[in-house]
Amino acid sequence: MKYIISSFMVLLLIGFGHSTFMRNFTWKNEKSLWIDAVEKAPNQFRAHHNLGRYYQDHGYGEEAISEYERALKGGGFHRKNEAVITYYNLGKLYYELEDYEKAKSFYRKAVHMEPEFFYALGNLASIYDKEGKAALADHYLMKAIKANPGDPYINFNMGLYYLKNKKPEKAIYHLMTSMKDKGLSKRALLHLGIAYKQKGWFGRAVVCFRESATMDPQNITPHLHLAEIYSTTGNESMSRQEAETVVNYMMHNEDLFYQTIDLISKKGRVKDVQLSTTLILPLISKTCNEKSRRLNEWEEYVKKILEKEMRIE
Repeated sequence: MKYIISSFMVLLLIGFGHSTFMRNFTWKNEKSLWIDAVEKAPNQFRAHHNLGRYYQDHGYGEEAISEYERALKGGGFHRKNEAVITYYNLGKLYYELEDYEKAKSFYRKAVHMEPEFFYALGNLASIYDKEGKAALADHYLMKAIKANPGDPYINFNMGLYYLKNKKPEKAIYHLMTSMKDKGLSKRALLHLGIAYKQKGWFGRAVVCFRESATMDPQNITPHLHLAEIYSTTGNESMSRQEAETVVNYMMHNEDLFYQTIDLISKKGRVKDVQLSTTLILPLISKTCNEKSRRLNEWEEYVKKILEKEMRIE
């Protein structure tokens, strides 16, 4: 009996040890945890949603869409509006895939379920703005700011809206509010400079553009605005200096040259480069011409020195 009991205890401990080992393997990471949950409860909404969220956070868009859609089909909701985040996340994923019709469909479902879901409202406004449907974009943007007046992202979009409509006083208020979010501070500062420029407060605009250029050294947009302000206020030497900075960036990136000229010449389409075509394009043209002439002179000088050295040898 002693041997039988001892053997039983050993087998029991081995069984517990195996279970513990398998459970530890399952809990090894978030992915394996939710895969295990899906296998054990294939019709449970939350398991599929959380696995979808894992895939979304780690850049597996197609897998995330599949899991979110399985979550919606499976049901098993714990509360009435639980699916609202799933609809919203599907909207974001389809937006990233540039399938705007599906993105709008899922955002609208999220809003239908939760009418004051300001993230979905704001993203709907962004899509309609991209599609050139100004009335719908304005409608959803106003609903978003009403739903959450303090959200930095909604305030940033409101700032852009008022900039586009030449209402800098209102733009300044919303852009200042949006700067509470560190992730938005660079963009908000740039657009705050544009608002001050629209208002005619050039000193404040210069401070914003200078700080923006320091925070984001690879962005030539602040330099373009500075060149315009200096040209407008009669400071030609500073205007040429900023234009030369822009051209130097362009010389190292040919695509940047064409993108920038395209943005300036089509300013009606662009919110973040509101520049005077008649001031900036001649300035860039003149700077390119001066730089070209200077480079040609340097080339000729180097050739003469080289010829002289070769004669001496």
